[in-house]
This record gives sequence, C-alpha cells and structure tokens, in this order.
Amino acid sequence: MIVTSSVYSAFSVVNKLLKNYSQREDNGCK
Repeated sequence: MIVTSSVYSAFSVVNKLLKNYSQREDNGCK
C-alpha cells in the first residue's frame, strides 16, 4: 500500500505540472 501511495502522489504532482504547462500554452496562444 505504501508503494501505491507513493506512486499516486508522484502521479498527482506530475499531472498538476502538466495541467499548469497546458494553461500557460493556452494563454500564450491567446
């Protein structure tokens, strides 16, 4: 369970960073 929790945390951080990057790209296009 501990390993799964760590993977989930890492995935959440990566997903958050990708979302922020996507928003920056959208703002740049507009």
